[in-house]
Order: sequence, then structure tokens, then C-alpha cells
Amino acid sequence: MTFKLTYFKTVNLSETLWIEKIRNMVSRLIDTIDTFEIPDDPVIVHYVAKDWLRIMSAQSLKSMLDYQQQHLDYVQQYAKDPSGIALSLNRATGLIPLEHQYNLFLALLIEEKLDYQAIFTLCKSFVKKWNFYREIDPQLKDKTLFGSIRETFSAKEQAYFDKFAACFTQDSLSDFIPITSYVENLHFQQVSYFKKCKDYKKSMGSRKYNEICCPVTREVIDGKKSLLTREAADSFIAIYMVLASMARVETDEIQAFLEKQELDYLRLSEQKLYRYLQNPRLFGFTSAIRQLLLEMGVAKIKLTFKGDYTHLWSLQETTPKQNALKILIDYSKMDSTYPALVRFFTAHTQRHHHPLVKVAVDALVQGENIHSVMMTLETEARKHPFFNEEGSLMRRLRFITMHIGNGAAPCKKEPKEEITLTV
Repeated sequence: MTFKLTYFKTVNLSETLWIEKIRNMVSRLIDTIDTFEIPDDPVIVHYVAKDWLRIMSAQSLKSMLDYQQQHLDYVQQYAKDPSGIALSLNRATGLIPLEHQYNLFLALLIEEKLDYQAIFTLCKSFVKKWNFYREIDPQLKDKTLFGSIRETFSAKEQAYFDKFAACFTQDSLSDFIPITSYVENLHFQQVSYFKKCKDYKKSMGSRKYNEICCPVTREVIDGKKSLLTREAADSFIAIYMVLASMARVETDEIQAFLEKQELDYLRLSEQKLYRYLQNPRLFGFTSAIRQLLLEMGVAKIKLTFKGDYTHLWSLQETTPKQNALKILIDYSKMDSTYPALVRFFTAHTQRHHHPLVKVAVDALVQGENIHSVMMTLETEARKHPFFNEEGSLMRRLRFITMHIGNGAAPCKKEPKEEITLTV
């Protein structure tokens, strides 16, 4: 996919200094947890003790925080589980039908607040009687025998035994597993996972619950603060992509990222860079990030950044054509009673393209397509013997294009604009 710069297309960052800085930054933009590419949901990693820049996927960061929280929660839940199997039972997956029935039965015992020893002892006594029953009546049809076995238990145990017996059918007998073995396995899993979680908690040291260890630098990350940087991270990557385009830096990671973006991505990214040059502090970047941008070429761009037309481009209740008209009219001061006199007093008498701008303004007012008019104006302006690529008109045209993009002219004219001009 080919992206073209608009406002900053004349900026050249092809010196080795800029190219190396920009190329070396790519590795810090790649999510090393999951996607191993420049993420679509970036966050700026907030290190607790370092002012470094690294980008990570918000989803990857959330996964790490969730993983940590699950371990911490398990340690707390383990201490509150007298049954010794409830946590494993809730995590059990891929069960055969008999195991599923066992889980329903064991859940009843857990609900009755039985501890592990009581559960295991009860199950052991049930298994002993049930094995005797199965040995005498493999078809499990002798109700009298079943009743006699049932009578050997207390009234409360009989209710449990009925639930236990309901676990078995002829189909389930082929995959028979003693419930005592099943309970022991659940308990073993729970204790083993608890030890793992306890070791994880110990390895955290003094880290807080919302702090994790960076898998790349091993430094501590404040996950909560990092997740608040989504907008800033998007802006940084957008500005970086513009700088990379200026320096002609192309890597597989950059290309893969741009391939997933909308056609107007780079143009909108230029708008962010333009706003950043006006007021860097509005973007919420740290001093280290602002310094990195300077080192990647922003310092050079600042030296050539002249004029600011933002005040002439309204983002609300104004069409792009109306905004373009304001910028062109301002070039020749057509909205004043005496344009030539105003140009004299504002030191703009050296501008060469007033007749061409007047033609362009008239065309826009008459409903001509804005892209076609801008293209014609630029083409004609370049024919002037004193044409200046960095002159006021070209900067204005690039500013307009940065907001409207490069589009083909439609067949039909657009509505006329009601406007009065002074020649």
C-alpha cells in the first residue's frame, strides 16, 4: 500500500543521523508478548523507576495483569476453602460423563461446608459399599440389596449416598473411576497450583498488585498507568510513521502495520505531527519521549516549520471548502476593503500568486471540485519564475491537502458558496 505525505512532503530526513535513529526505534514499538508486531491497540509502557519508551499491546498488558491477579486471587481463595477441592473442581475441563456427575455430587458436599477429611472419609465409605453392591449385582437392579446397603448409613449420610448412587448408569460403568481417586486428584491439583501461585506471589517481592515485570527489560511496569496511555501511544506511532516516511525508512514491521491502516492514515498522522509542533505538551508525552522525537527529526522539522493556519481551519460547522476559501482569501487579504494596502502593511507584498489565487477562489465559489481547483492552482503556481516550494502559497496548499486528502474530481459540480470578495 502506498502512502503519500502532504504537508510535510518537502521535508528531507534522509541523513544517516535521522535514518538510524528512526530505524533503531522500530524494535521498541513491537509487542513482544503476543503479536510480535506493531500493535493496533498500543500503550506506552510506564516503568516505575525509568523514563523509557516501549510500546506494548493493551491486550497483552491486560493478559499479564490478569495472569498475575489470578495467581494472587488463588492464594486468597485457597485459604478460604476448607474442602481442599473446590478450586480445582471449578477449573476442571474435558470431563467424561462420570466425572461430571462426580462434580455435581462433590459440589453438594462442598455446599454443606464439609472439609477435605470429611469429604474423603465419606467417599471412601461409599466406595467400599458400592463396590460390594456392584460385585453382587453388576446390573445394579436389586433394589432390596441397595436398600440394605443404604440402611448401614446414618439418615444424613443416606441422603448423600442417594446422590452418590445417582452418578452411576450402565453407560458410565465402562469408564468407572473410584471417586476417592478422583477426589485425591482434585486435591493434588489444588495444592500444586497453590504452591505455584504462592511462589509467584513471593517472586513479586515489593511489587504492588497492578505492577508487573517487563519481559524485555525486567524492570517494573505500572500496568494501571500504562493502560491510560492509549491515546498518547496512538499519537506517538502516528508521528513516528510520518517521520519514517520522511526518512524513507521501510521495514517489514512498518509495512505490515501500514498495510492494516485506512487510506487516510498517514494524512491524519501528519495532522497530529502538525499539532505536536504547535504544542508538544498537549500530547501527554514524557520528557524522554519528546527528546526521542527531537532526535528522530522533529528538531530539524521545527527549524523549517513556518506559518500556522490552524486558526483558519474550523473543525465544526464548516465545510472543507469553506475552510480552504478562508486560507486562500487570507493569502491575498481579499476579505479586507483594501487588500493591496493590507498586504503592504503586513509585509506580504512579495507574494507572487494573487491572480492565480483569485481564480481559484472564484472557482471554489462557483462550485468547482476542491481537489481539482487545488491541483490546478499548484500546477499554475509552479510555472512562475520566482516559484518557492516553501513559500506561503505552497505551505497553505499542503495544509489544505493535509485536511482534505488527494481525491479525484467528481463529474458534477458542488454547491456554490455564498461569499463576497474584494479585488
